Amino acid sequence: MRDRTRQTWLVPLLAVPLSHVALSPRFPGDTLDYWLPGYDLAVMRREADTVAALAAAVAASSGTRALSDDEAYRLLEFSHDYVGLAYASLLSEPFLMVGMGAAPALPIEPRRRVAAEWVASGAVPVAMAVFIAARALSMMQHRPMFLLRFDGSHSTITRAVDRHLQDTGVSTWEDALALAHRYWSGAGWRDLGIWQARTLHLVDTDESIKTESDREREEMETQRRRHRVERKRLQQAAAQAQEELRHLRPLRSKVEGLRAGAERLRNREAELVQARDRAVARARALESANADLERECRESRLLLARLMPPAEPRLEPAISAGPSVVEKPEPPVTPLAGRSVFFFTGELRRSSAEATAQSLRALGADEIRTFCLRQGSDGPDVYPPEALVVVDIRFVGHSQSGRIEDRAARSGAQFLALRSGKGSLARTVARELAGRNGTK
Repeated sequence: MRDRTRQTWLVPLLAVPLSHVALSPRFPGDTLDYWLPGYDLAVMRREADTVAALAAAVAASSGTRALSDDEAYRLLEFSHDYVGLAYASLLSEPFLMVGMGAAPALPIEPRRRVAAEWVASGAVPVAMAVFIAARALSMMQHRPMFLLRFDGSHSTITRAVDRHLQDTGVSTWEDALALAHRYWSGAGWRDLGIWQARTLHLVDTDESIKTESDREREEMETQRRRHRVERKRLQQAAAQAQEELRHLRPLRSKVEGLRAGAERLRNREAELVQARDRAVARARALESANADLERECRESRLLLARLMPPAEPRLEPAISAGPSVVEKPEPPVTPLAGRSVFFFTGELRRSSAEATAQSLRALGADEIRTFCLRQGSDGPDVYPPEALVVVDIRFVGHSQSGRIEDRAARSGAQFLALRSGKGSLARTVARELAGRNGTK
């Protein structure tokens, strides 16, 4: 029990001042009943007299008097049973914290830190510092075997107390008991009274130390001011919102109309997207069918070439003695020589449409202009009189071809509506032109 001096310094340091309080003639019995109910005043004073005599004997022996186990246990039992006597001789915890130079209502952790710094500073003797700190922080805890000791959460204070005692040469309970006896038998109680009087003066004169009711009133006033400011801000915000609502209310019908219009536009957009998807799918199907037809056409040409009879041998003209007649070669057939051609088609790919139109170069066309009706190219409103207007009606509607034919008739241009692909356009145009010229 006594070998852990750092944790058990409370026993010898508190036993002496507690015995002095118990032996004081100004200590009435009703005070004992209030702080220590159930204890007998005569028994307490008899035990306190034994502790005081033991402390005086140890102090008078100059370090030669050792405590027996029974005497050490008696010190422990007295400190444990009558520790409440400190409440009768010291101020309350908030006042003691003010005396340490701290705020009276600090939380427990800052209070421990301030108390540890105060003990370590050496502002008061260590015997008095332990007596005050034990009352201000309630550091005592009951352990097994009634060992009164500092709580582990107050380790900073225990280190400060142990360092002070070691610096003064105190290393055993006997040394601590002698130190406490010399201090409290001398000027200890006078110093404690002066320190507590100065603490009361600080409480009375320092405006920063206020009672609980003062703090509650200030907190309520602060809350009241904060609520008034917040209510004023909310009233201003509500008035501003009412004004904005008054301006926005006439716009409700317009907003609803715009919302309905936006809904119609979204529906129309969805319809157009579906139509576009269907058109793209149709175009891809037509391109695939066109590729199949062109492949079949090539295969048919090859088959026809194999089935056609070989060309007859050309007979050489008989050589006559008369003068020879040189036959002039027939000029090539160019029915579109010197004419402009306007080619209209419903092809989606402009490159394919232009390649189909370029096949008319073989008929002598000087200028060929291609118009893709599905890309918005409706052509000119007036055509040159000598022009030829050709419409591939495979992918063109009757209304479109009719409008083109009307414009060509008004301009005096020749109009052809036919069905032909890339490989047969020139032949079909030549056949149509030859048929119409023969009819004329």
